[in-house]
Amino acid sequence: MCVSLDRVDGLVMSPEIPAVPMEPEAIVAEGRVLDAVAAHDMRGTVEQLADVLGVSARQFRDAVSALSSIGWVEATYQGDGGLVLCLPGDLR
Repeated sequence: MCVSLDRVDGLVMSPEIPAVPMEPEAIVAEGRVLDAVAAHDMRGTVEQLADVLGVSARQFRDAVSALSSIGWVEATYQGDGGLVLCLPGDLR
C-alpha cells in the first residue's frame, strides 16, 4: 500500500514509494545483495549466498524478494535448489 500523504513522521513521501518500516538488518541485507550483484552475477544456494554476504538466510530471502519486486535484481531459482542473481539488462 502506498501513502498518499506528503509527510509521514517528518519524511516526505511520494505516492510511488511504499511506506514500509524497515529494520536496520533488512537495509543492510538489501545493500549487501545489491552491492554484490552490481559487481557480478551470483550463483549458489540461499544458504551459501547468505553466508557469503554475512546475513541470515531469512534476511537474504527477504532482501532478494524486495529487490526483485522493484526490478533492481533478477532472481532465477534453479531446479537443483540453486539461485542465480543478476542485475536486469537495463541496469547494466
